[in-house]
Amino acid sequence: TNESGIPDRGAPTPEEVAYTDEMVALVQVALNGAAPQDRETFVLHALEGFTVEEIAAITDRNREEIEQSIARAREKLRNGFATNIRFKEDSYKLLPHANEVLMMT
Repeated sequence: TNESGIPDRGAPTPEEVAYTDEMVALVQVALNGAAPQDRETFVLHALEGFTVEEIAAITDRNREEIEQSIARAREKLRNGFATNIRFKEDSYKLLPHANEVLMMT
């Protein structure tokens, strides 16, 4: 068929998809030593965009436990990136909530 339409300028470019995939892989490597609950909580929050309250409901844990898990995972991530992983600064902008990901709450 002959398709005609307006290109979606909001759709990610192949480069953006590659950066995002690379960032997800780097996060997974950096979080290898994290507790499974901390890793799960971090992924739900930082990569999937769920709120602390939503994660608490999903995981049947309280808000304080979720916040502590996120903080522990962020610390693991900071240490992993600082000691083992080098990546382009512009990768940060491609990770949802990137500024929030590495900042302490």
